[in-house]
Amino acid sequence: MKIKLRSSVLTSFIKNYFILICVILYGISELSAQNFSGVVIDGVVSGAGTDAALFTASSADNPNIAFVRTTRLSGVAGNWTFLAPNNIRWENDVTGSAETLFEFLDSSQNPVQDDYRLTFNDLDGPNNEKVEYTCDSNFRFVTGDPDVDISPTPTGVIAEGTMGGSAGSVMFEIKDTGIFQLILTGNSGFVKNIDFDFTEFILSAPFLYSICDGDTDGDALANSADADDDNDGILDSNEANGNDPDGDADGDGLPNFQDTEDNAGQPGIPAGDGSTTDYTDLNADGIPDVYDTDGDSIPNHLDLDSDGDGIPDNVEAQSTTGYVAPSATVDGNGVPDNYGGGITTLINSDGGLSISDTLPDFLDLDSDNDGLTDTLEASITLSEQDDDKDGLDNVIDTTNDYSDVNGSIDAPATLPDSDANVLTGGDVDYRDTLDSDNDGVVDVDDQDDDNDGILDTVEHN
Repeated sequence: MKIKLRSSVLTSFIKNYFILICVILYGISELSAQNFSGVVIDGVVSGAGTDAALFTASSADNPNIAFVRTTRLSGVAGNWTFLAPNNIRWENDVTGSAETLFEFLDSSQNPVQDDYRLTFNDLDGPNNEKVEYTCDSNFRFVTGDPDVDISPTPTGVIAEGTMGGSAGSVMFEIKDTGIFQLILTGNSGFVKNIDFDFTEFILSAPFLYSICDGDTDGDALANSADADDDNDGILDSNEANGNDPDGDADGDGLPNFQDTEDNAGQPGIPAGDGSTTDYTDLNADGIPDVYDTDGDSIPNHLDLDSDGDGIPDNVEAQSTTGYVAPSATVDGNGVPDNYGGGITTLINSDGGLSISDTLPDFLDLDSDNDGLTDTLEASITLSEQDDDKDGLDNVIDTTNDYSDVNGSIDAPATLPDSDANVLTGGDVDYRDTLDSDNDGVVDVDDQDDDNDGILDTVEHN
């Protein structure tokens, strides 16, 4: 059977460019380490034996999931059935192709956005069964048995069985969506079983591993060749705490920002590329913590507000009086032309204080270290929603892509400055260190903040 994936109806940052990476791995530990919500099919509610079926479902990883719905949108007739103990089966009634919608739903039958896995077993070949998807959809990676040949197309990946019988299986993981489409192709009476929780159709080791490489900021440079993947002017390495997010330190085929397990030195794994990384992923979202400061599952180098305070990275990276807006064009490395290779002097407003967190402002929730959050001092009320997944909160965002990296905050000077001292040695409120008694010593360094002759430690016990 041939299965072709088309674009998800949800926005994805994977866009125009494609890279196929295949690596032979001995074991499934890396697959198990990645984040996804396993889904168990418990039974069928309606539509059994038809081309539109509603299945009851559950997930130990995401309790919101209550149903999986499959609907033929166009093409030849076929039917869906429940396959005990917890899978589903598609069968072609006639030879041909059928475009089918998959939906992961809550109890009210609304899509549940999450990361999912689908495993197809018994991928026969050669020239018989295929799984094909395009890289402008929501796919994280695909992997298959040794009996599955994974190869690139101009726009995606084809996984094709190479042996007869029930030799090959293929699995792909999708991200940040609850709804997507596939085209199922096969001969009359042809069936294919699908597992959603990666427990029954386990891939045989060693397996092939492939990813798609996007162009997040739409500057015509693939992320792997772009020094500034989100076009905010800050080099990816600076946003990744000195690491290369698109590198592959352990040589297993996963870029560092998606890799949560060190496979360096395992049998069959080639040498890494010499980059550095940290695999720690405390919130288990599939992105090492070193690449995601605010824990929103958008890595810093693809996040226009890396610390999640509502102030864009491009604004926080530069000084208030010296701010320069990014140009519309980029250099050969993907960095806005007018930044001369990138914003390398990153502002750290509390860096000169005796008590400093050493973080640049764009990674610091309290840039002036006065105990008040930047969000509060900038008078921003966040919606805690980011529909287009670019890191900018909906109340700040003005586009559904990366074409406006600052949204509605066009410069630091547009933010509140309650004492109006930006031009006289001070700064906007979120960067303006407090000096309550105006003695030239900021409060965090002043032992007597109100200059009454009584030490602060005495006044505050």
